[in-house]
Amino acid sequence: MFLTLLLTIGAIVVAQIGLVMLLAIGMTAAGVPSQELGARLMKIVSHPAGFIGLGLVSQLLIGLAAVLPAKLSRTPMRQRLGLVAARLPNWGYPVVMIASLLPASLGFLAAASLAEVIPPDNSVATLFEGMTPGWAIPFVLFISLAPGLMEELLFRGYLQTRLLQRWKPGFAIVVSSSLFALFHITPHSMALAFIAGLYLGVLAWRTGSIWPGVLCHAFINGSVNVLRLGEMFGAWSGSTSSVIAITLIGLSVVCFGVSVWLMIKAPSAANRRCSRTREHSTRLSAGLAQA
Repeated sequence: MFLTLLLTIGAIVVAQIGLVMLLAIGMTAAGVPSQELGARLMKIVSHPAGFIGLGLVSQLLIGLAAVLPAKLSRTPMRQRLGLVAARLPNWGYPVVMIASLLPASLGFLAAASLAEVIPPDNSVATLFEGMTPGWAIPFVLFISLAPGLMEELLFRGYLQTRLLQRWKPGFAIVVSSSLFALFHITPHSMALAFIAGLYLGVLAWRTGSIWPGVLCHAFINGSVNVLRLGEMFGAWSGSTSSVIAITLIGLSVVCFGVSVWLMIKAPSAANRRCSRTREHSTRLSAGLAQA
């Protein structure tokens, strides 16, 4: 399990280095001077197209790291990865999605506090400098959907499911959230990922499915970047962004309380097993009585 994660990180690093090297070879063949090669490569990698391209490769490898070992499991793959119906009413999905903004906000506060001690990574700022309205939609779709599905498949689907088979839920969720955080590399991203990961981990455990977490993960990534890009391109002012953000956070507090109630109400795996056992015993007794 932990070996799978290490191999995934190794594969991502090798794949990204390989792609950059191919770009360098192509640019050299096209006559780009060697002294300009580094600057040109950085410009491509920090452009939204380069970011999406490299990111897609990484996310596909993350997804494969979950799917391939799950296929070798004796448990059916959909069940093994949590790709099953959630123990959640239909109206509960938007509730848990809005609720996820509360732990995300706490994560952003933790990251901001950390920035007072450790200088933040400026790669996101560089990426946004090269952003155009034409690239904004593909970027938002990528940053929402790809990590939302692939990272949940690996961390809440494959890894956490296995940890829950071995350890108590609280410890399993903390470990899976810690691994999820470490995967985000920079300290500021780690702080955000760990706090959000705890909520996503509890959600997956209590609902028995990763689908609510996939939607929450996509919603967090999408809403944050839509607010940033809308302000950047003048769709709304900074004050409007602040009003929207404060309104969403206020709603998230209410929805968080409702989501906690929904998760407490959802039967645990142990309770479901007991319920199935009682059902089986009742049917068996009824069959014997009729015989």
